[in-house]
Amino acid sequence: MDKCVACHIPLGTSGKQCGRCKMPYCGAACQAQHWAACHKDQCKMVTKGGGAERYYADQNYKAAVAVAVKKCAEDTKGQTCYICTEIIEPRTKEGLVRMCSCGDRDGVASGTAGIVHVSCLVRQAQIVCDDEMSNEDRGTKWSRWDACQVCGQRFNGTVACALGWACWRTYLSRPLTDELRRVALCALGVGLQKTHQYESAVAVYQLSLAEHRRSCGQRRMSRNEREGQFGMQNNIAILYGFTGRQEEALKLHIAVLEGRKTLFGPEDKNTIHCALNVANCLLNLGAKGDIGANGDRPRITQAREMLRTLLPLAKRNLDPSDECFHTAEPMYAQSILYDPSVSRKDKLEAKVRLGKCLETLRRVLGSSHTSTREMELCLRTADGHIPPH
Repeated sequence: MDKCVACHIPLGTSGKQCGRCKMPYCGAACQAQHWAACHKDQCKMVTKGGGAERYYADQNYKAAVAVAVKKCAEDTKGQTCYICTEIIEPRTKEGLVRMCSCGDRDGVASGTAGIVHVSCLVRQAQIVCDDEMSNEDRGTKWSRWDACQVCGQRFNGTVACALGWACWRTYLSRPLTDELRRVALCALGVGLQKTHQYESAVAVYQLSLAEHRRSCGQRRMSRNEREGQFGMQNNIAILYGFTGRQEEALKLHIAVLEGRKTLFGPEDKNTIHCALNVANCLLNLGAKGDIGANGDRPRITQAREMLRTLLPLAKRNLDPSDECFHTAEPMYAQSILYDPSVSRKDKLEAKVRLGKCLETLRRVLGSSHTSTREMELCLRTADGHIPPH
């Protein structure tokens, strides 16, 4: 919680806290006002719930699960959880969610594939991540919070948000300098981002980045610590783009790309992801930008040149379950459609190419995935970028 609960201004490193439940305030005036308004009736309950941070994490987790169950109700009707095999979870009494595209590929349903209780996923992730005797590396263990272990697809939408809150409430009690606390904050940021709560996600990533820098102090960061910082900056840059701060997003994306390229080389998967983010940012800016002297849009041309290099790198180095593996080619098609200087013939070919990419996205990621829906919108509006005969 990085804002005063009374007036909602950002606190940074300053502010006061309730001595009992640790509720944050910007100063004594807001604390007194909030106490008189409602906090005197809440304080004991919040303290009993583990303090302000844990209490609100629990409340938000329960609310996120309820939203996810409601959202997935039609898809899960008549199904059972693939982990506990029950319709209603015995302990939490929660309903089911569809966590990924398992069982929905090529239009073929396959029983309980991809159907689960959020709490079953949470217990599974907690058990695996806490197992010190396991032979799995930390990254593989941690992926339980982030992706389906059957198809490899990352959790999306309301399910990702519920898992983000679950992850955060699991590790929030760790010290501020603990790596798992910071990674859990990032998991929460991803969940908020995937449910379009962009401003809240930015605040979470910025808090995680501040804690990361504080824990490193003045010493030289390790390779993993630098990668962690790049990851948080990359997420902030993506959110800047979603909230209309495109120029800031481009500047930060380029900084992260150069850092990762130096650290890992141009063919590392995270470097490729960053390069695709830069290309996408250029594409979005170019679509709204000024037309050059030759009738082109310079930033779209720059994005297309980057994508020509990135397409073979992505196909060679990214896993087919990786979203970026399937979004690089439609981005290239968009760079042709959006450029006024490109011929009508090339634009028509790009539209056909976009249609084929959409078929692949539906088959691999599922029809409800965010990337699939974005490409459907691009295809519906493609004719508006193609000049008449």
